[in-house]
Amino acid sequence: MEAMQNIIAKRIQTLRREHGLTQEELAEQLGVTFQAVSKWETGKAAPDIILLPLLADIFDCPIDDLFARKSKLVTVVEEPHYDLCTEFPWADDEVLRGVVCQGRKILQKTDGLVDRFTFEVKGEIRGGVRTECNLAVYGDVSGGTSAGNNTNVWGGISGGVHCGDNLAVHGNISGGVNCGGALAVQNGISGGVSTAGDITCRGDITGKVTADGDINVTGNIKADKVTAGADITCHHLECEKAVGNIRVDEEEEE
Repeated sequence: MEAMQNIIAKRIQTLRREHGLTQEELAEQLGVTFQAVSKWETGKAAPDIILLPLLADIFDCPIDDLFARKSKLVTVVEEPHYDLCTEFPWADDEVLRGVVCQGRKILQKTDGLVDRFTFEVKGEIRGGVRTECNLAVYGDVSGGTSAGNNTNVWGGISGGVHCGDNLAVHGNISGGVNCGGALAVQNGISGGVSTAGDITCRGDITGKVTADGDINVTGNIKADKVTAGADITCHHLECEKAVGNIRVDEEEEE
């Protein structure tokens, strides 16, 4: 009897602290004095049996848990534990990663399945984001972005971008861009850009610029070299070498 009373005492004290309650706050919820709770936790007394369901409700646990027993009515299925340093092929860093697994295999873009999935993140990302899937981020990204398929970012990106397919960014990009499809940027790009499709940019671009399609920039381009598979259109072009059909919209100064 004394052993069970001591078990209840330790469980009440542990559960109370886990839920951030003082003895006074627990006593108030139970309708008893805090001295009564103190006696329970020191093993000098035990709570009345009619209080056990209320204690279980307050602590959000089965009544059996008050006695440090596992309920026979509930089967607990534990998730497998993975050691990030040994099970996954990357360091335990701050990068946010979205992966698709088939069995124990982490699928890559070449497996032909990940393009069915979109890794969607709401809010700012710090430390970078990596995925082989499509990527949608509703906020700014710092630390770089890498996605195997289409990427949409409703914010800016710092730290560079690698995108397997089309890329749309509703802000600035710094750190450069490597894109496997068309690129559309609401503001500017610094650090250079290379795409397999068209470039549409409503701000300035600084750094080497290469596109297999058209380059259409509302602002200025400043680069050592600009190469387009077709037309180059911008407000002002400053570069040592340009390849493509150049059209500069800058008005001549009087």
